[in-house]
Amino acid sequence: MATTAKESSDQTPEDENLKLIQERVAKQAESSPEPQGEEIEMDEETKALIASANESSTELIPYRPGERNTSQEIEQEDVKLPRLKLAQAMSDVAQREENPIPAGQWYLTQGNVALGPSVQIVPLRMFKHRSLYRTGIGLLCRSMDMVNGVGTPGGKCEACALSKWRQTDEGNRVPPACNVNYNYPVIVLTEKDDPSLAMLTFSRTGSDAAKTLNGIKQVSLKSWEQKTHTLGRKLVKNTKGNFFVPEVTTSENTHPELLEIAKQAMGADDDDFDDDDDA
Repeated sequence: MATTAKESSDQTPEDENLKLIQERVAKQAESSPEPQGEEIEMDEETKALIASANESSTELIPYRPGERNTSQEIEQEDVKLPRLKLAQAMSDVAQREENPIPAGQWYLTQGNVALGPSVQIVPLRMFKHRSLYRTGIGLLCRSMDMVNGVGTPGGKCEACALSKWRQTDEGNRVPPACNVNYNYPVIVLTEKDDPSLAMLTFSRTGSDAAKTLNGIKQVSLKSWEQKTHTLGRKLVKNTKGNFFVPEVTTSENTHPELLEIAKQAMGADDDDFDDDDDA
């Protein structure tokens, strides 16, 4: 069918190039016999995976010139947010030889630049997940819905002994081995740079700060982005050593201009968070 003048004018150079490539591939497919390769040996799990894929729809959707090209779009899953963290004495950033970040300093993982002993944030929302993490081993099990764990041991979180407090023979209470993590996509305010988006995760010793943020949100009857908070830190000394824990020092209403920025940033990804023991 002949291409009309309107269709031709709507086509971009990329559309024309794609059309030429498709025509050449089609001609090569017609003139070239299908290669006869050796049969690949597969284990039963791989065979089952391929069989499952074959049962689903494999119909190809043709590309039409002028249509939306999703291959050039940046989606949420294509972006990894920097994280806002509190450096500890044994953190990698505090131990490095060049430009170490002192313990007790807040910092962004992108560039690993210290922000100081306090930092202002505007939370956009909060979501929780569970994770069983072991230093030297890594992530063993995770529950994104706080109900079902995936990994080792996996299964229902409510029935799992690792999700519950336990008591030693001496009568001491021991917190669950499986952490509840509080995740906050936040706007970070610094004196030198423009506001930036980051992910803040509180667990274990950071849980009190998380519950303070959650309480302020509930009591204020405002949405998350309507409050700006200052995060500080305090030094804790116990039998495990000395370490810093985060704390919420002040809260105030978000400035109108910053509130507009916050509303534009509400698309932060819920899948980007920490599963380690840092606050």
